[in-house]
Amino acid sequence: MRFAARGSLHQIAMVQSGRLIGGTIMRPGDRGMKSIIETIITNSGLWDGERAETHRFLTTPDLFPLSVEQVRDLRLLGVALTECLEGASRIAAIAKSGELGRGLAWRELQEFSVMQVEKAYRPLQVARPKQIPRIVKADFVEGEDGRLWLVEIDAMNRRGMGYTTLLSDIRRTVKPEAKAFPGVSPLLAAEVKRRNVDRLVFLYAHKERFYLPEFEILKRALRVEGVELVIADELDMKIENGRIFVNGAEEPSRLFINFLVIAKNAPLLTALSAMYLAGEVQFLIPPKPFLGSKALGGILRNDDGNEVLEAILRSQIDGAALDTVRRHTPETFFVGRHRELPEIDSNHPWVLKEAIASGAKGVVFSTDDGFSSALAAAKKADGRYVLQREVEGKKRYFRYYLPGSDDLTAAGRWYTRLVVYFIAGIPADVGVTGCQTKLVHGGKDAILMGAMIDE
Repeated sequence: MRFAARGSLHQIAMVQSGRLIGGTIMRPGDRGMKSIIETIITNSGLWDGERAETHRFLTTPDLFPLSVEQVRDLRLLGVALTECLEGASRIAAIAKSGELGRGLAWRELQEFSVMQVEKAYRPLQVARPKQIPRIVKADFVEGEDGRLWLVEIDAMNRRGMGYTTLLSDIRRTVKPEAKAFPGVSPLLAAEVKRRNVDRLVFLYAHKERFYLPEFEILKRALRVEGVELVIADELDMKIENGRIFVNGAEEPSRLFINFLVIAKNAPLLTALSAMYLAGEVQFLIPPKPFLGSKALGGILRNDDGNEVLEAILRSQIDGAALDTVRRHTPETFFVGRHRELPEIDSNHPWVLKEAIASGAKGVVFSTDDGFSSALAAAKKADGRYVLQREVEGKKRYFRYYLPGSDDLTAAGRWYTRLVVYFIAGIPADVGVTGCQTKLVHGGKDAILMGAMIDE
């Protein structure tokens, strides 16, 4: 289903079985659907009380259609990403040794692996090279030809799993017959039970309190699957003589979702680090911040054509897997004082990205007014930024409910970003964020929707 651009009512009026009312598209039952969707969101706790303002987004009865080819590519990428992360983990450990890997390329790899990584976590991320994230978040942009472009590998992010679960709940209500991926909670529960346990600890930083509603959504979904998720603020956890306590009660589980950056509880950081090094706790996302850096895409692409780096990559990563990831990753270059950059003009648009930053922070498009000054500053921060070719996204038009109204509108083109969670290399689910500006981010002006497989 497609809609014309803003102001063109001809194609908008072509919506099957719909009717046009004052520039909005209505179908039988659409008005009631908004109430049903908002009830699902409210019941999840996401819009409780003040959260109705701080966590609000635009709702839609539409779903993002994934083609059979896109689904095939995501399944292949799940396997390929796992192989690349395993290889990158080994490379980081070799580079850190200073003896096993020698020369300029190895030295640069070592520098990139610790760039913007807290000192306390540097020895942790190379201590167990065989351990890699079992949960991987990857962001994609759909190109004009339908290809999914991998614009970010974020193997450290676990916050969005609640949103993805919520969007799946909405999808099942809006279109219960829609074919889709299995979902985050079933695959995550299977990964937990594979270890013969049924409890999982979700430790979050005190500054992440804003995301607590999302964590609670995941907790309820996992409970349905027979797994208890223990959510703990870093300030509410302590470890004494190898015993873990949450809010004063002893916690028997030794399986955590991830080892976050603990900023306000130094004793906990020390004790948890010691337990990890001793093999007394396990993490589905082990402490390897390097694998969540945008620098990883630049290393895997090797667009500078560094022959030594290429040999290193292919010595540790299966060639077919590396080639698969490269086919779906835009050209990516490191920014620095002595690094050559590609041609940047209106015909060759690029995006400047900070290597480790959350959301849209540190992102500047080459068409933005402040790009030149941002690029100059990035060159001085040698290695902390990458320059990635901008993907011209496929034009998408979705209906959405106007704020404060039951009316639907199809006005405006949406720039979309697909957030895919892979669990044990399998695509678990896809959540889609859309904005009417190129800088796609969550917020009150963003549209959030689930995805379906469009056969």
